[in-house]
Amino acid sequence: MKKWICSWLTMKRTQCLFIDIVEGKEVFEYIDCYGQKWMANYMRWGFRVKII
Repeated sequence: MKKWICSWLTMKRTQCLFIDIVEGKEVFEYIDCYGQKWMANYMRWGFRVKII
């Protein structure tokens, strides 16, 4: 079971909304302003991301 963090990008930082589970999705990587690396799915309401 994988824990994913649903978040969105603001102009200054990434803000976490809630924890969800996502499987079988195409992902891409991005790095937030704190230097944290993420795997992410772009969703309609923001980024669904997993800390890697």
